[in-house]
Amino acid sequence: MNICPEWGALSGAYVLDALDDGEREEFERHLEWCPACLLEVAEFRMVLVRMAECLACQPDPVLRARVLTGIAE
Repeated sequence: MNICPEWGALSGAYVLDALDDGEREEFERHLEWCPACLLEVAEFRMVLVRMAECLACQPDPVLRARVLTGIAE
């Protein structure tokens, strides 16, 4: 299923709540009849949840120190 080229760029911004009120309302009306963009939004939401879960985890301190040392070298 292909997302709409004219609307696809707004999917990520919509999920991140980065659209202004008018853009959001217009995009939500579009989502009412476009299953491709609706799927895209659902997938972006799943990715956002997984990213948030990853950020909530603290890395192993020994591994973190090794990585940072490697970067510095």
